[in-house]
Amino acid sequence: MQFQRITLPSDADEWLWNAELQASGGATLVLSDAPPLGYHFYMERLVDGGRLELLPGRSVPVSDGHQRLRFRLTNQSLGWDVRDIAPAVTQLLPIYPNPVNPETWIPFTLLEAGQVDISIQDVVGRHVRRLSLEMLPAGRYSEKARAGYWDGRNETGEFVASGAYFIVFQTEEYHQTRRVLLLK
Repeated sequence: MQFQRITLPSDADEWLWNAELQASGGATLVLSDAPPLGYHFYMERLVDGGRLELLPGRSVPVSDGHQRLRFRLTNQSLGWDVRDIAPAVTQLLPIYPNPVNPETWIPFTLLEAGQVDISIQDVVGRHVRRLSLEMLPAGRYSEKARAGYWDGRNETGEFVASGAYFIVFQTEEYHQTRRVLLLK
C-alpha cells in the first residue's frame, strides 16, 4: 500500500481514509513524508479501535492477515493508544523526563514475553536501586501507567544526590543502558 503526497485545503481540520490491507511475513508500514505542519497522522484499526501515531521514517509492524484500517490526518493530538500493536523489537526507549526531578518513567518495548529488570547505577557503576518488573507479556510499555518508574530514591528509600545516573534495562536476550541526569 502506498499513499502519494497530497495537497489539502488549509481550512479543514481532519481527513479520513479507510483501507483494507492483506499482510504476511513481517510486513511493516513506513511514513516517508512528514504530515503538514501542525497536523498528526494516525493509523487506526477498525476492528478494535487501536490507534498509533505514524511518525516520518519510523517503521510500524503490521499484523499478518486481513486488516481493516483507517488513516486519520488531523490537527488534534490524539495521543498514542497502541493496544495490541506488537513491537518489532525489544528496546529501551528514551527516558522522560530527562533531566529527572526527581521522578522519571522508563519506557520500553518487548518483542517476546519475558523477565524484565531495570537497575539504576551511579557513574562509577555502584548499585543504587533495582526495579524488578518480573515476567511481562510482549508489548509496548511506553505510557506512564505501564513503563518502569524511578522516584529518585535508593534501595533504602532515601533520595539520591543530584548527578548523572545510568538506567540499565535487561531481559534474557537484551541489554541496554541510558544515562539520566538527576537535578534537584
